[in-house]
Amino acid sequence: MAVPWINILAPSMGGIGPIELEDQDKLEKLRESNGILFYAGRFYPKDSQAIFDGFQLGLFSETPPWLTWENIEDTQIWMVPAFEDERIITMNVTVERIDLWPRDEGVDYLPEYEDTAYDYAIRDRAWGHGGSLRIHENIDPGLIITNDVVPPVLFLGYVGISAVSGKITEYPFYDQQLTILNAPQYNMPGLAGGDYEYSEILRVRGDGIWRKQPADLPEPGNPLVIEEEDGYPIGFTNVAPSDYSQFALSPNEAKAQTYGGDEWDSITKLRDDGSPQVGIFQEIKSSELDTVVITLKVSCDTIILPDVLIPDDVVTGLVEYGKIGLETFGSYLSNNIWYFYWPVRYNGQFAGDRAEFLLNRAAVNQPGAFD
Repeated sequence: MAVPWINILAPSMGGIGPIELEDQDKLEKLRESNGILFYAGRFYPKDSQAIFDGFQLGLFSETPPWLTWENIEDTQIWMVPAFEDERIITMNVTVERIDLWPRDEGVDYLPEYEDTAYDYAIRDRAWGHGGSLRIHENIDPGLIITNDVVPPVLFLGYVGISAVSGKITEYPFYDQQLTILNAPQYNMPGLAGGDYEYSEILRVRGDGIWRKQPADLPEPGNPLVIEEEDGYPIGFTNVAPSDYSQFALSPNEAKAQTYGGDEWDSITKLRDDGSPQVGIFQEIKSSELDTVVITLKVSCDTIILPDVLIPDDVVTGLVEYGKIGLETFGSYLSNNIWYFYWPVRYNGQFAGDRAEFLLNRAAVNQPGAFD
């Protein structure tokens, strides 16, 4: 079998490092929920801020999670054969799944997040839990994984190397959404007409656009309350079901810090005649998930080289080939699949810019535009 090369200096150098003592309890809870039987180590992107944020070399004690939007310098993962006569043919690294990183008990400064039927359904689509529902091989399209950076044959099969680069974006943080109110009183006179005034509430989130029309809007000064059941808004119709990738926050930084993504742009930008599509934003919600954990899966194909030359005698040769086959089979049975964890914290550095950009599109923020 191939085994990971664990680097004790990985928190500062990058790569696979040992499991931190502070992470042990959280990993136990994580395994109970996601079914991963064994994590062999923690992945550290190169030049992690951990070294500047309190990590003391040689003491594995609560290295801060990686942050979204932080550039990942090309960080290598190395695998080596476990036995003298074993060689690595190929190596493959993928993002197996994303989960919620268990929170410390008794911490009251983190925002609460829902855990409803909707959350479970959207995690299937956003985080790859549903297998066939996975949209991107690496789940977050901002992440780049290059396998067999140097073909193992060039190292005579003694080393397999893959590399991780790119960035973790806001794409996996599925709970971000918009709530939009459209009615004449929000500086949208075109919705008023005779005995009928058009009004609607739109909730835009990872599974599409939910609409309630006509809408029971509160009196000025009173809060809008949207009742839910299992995470789904009551009395709303999903008028634009999506495959999640349509309504997720874009992995493109320019879009993430302005309108958020192409679909958010389409339903909030001014019409061709200059009139707004949005009356007022009741909510521009950024993520409350705080920290997720990425599971990296590393697998290798290995072979066993014969210890002796195969003799010319056919019968004896077949026996020797059989032994080699059994050894190779045993190599696969041993474990050529390894899992590593990677906590990533939500960084809302673009959330404020995004909210300001969107709010400027609302009709209520354009006084006098339609006088």
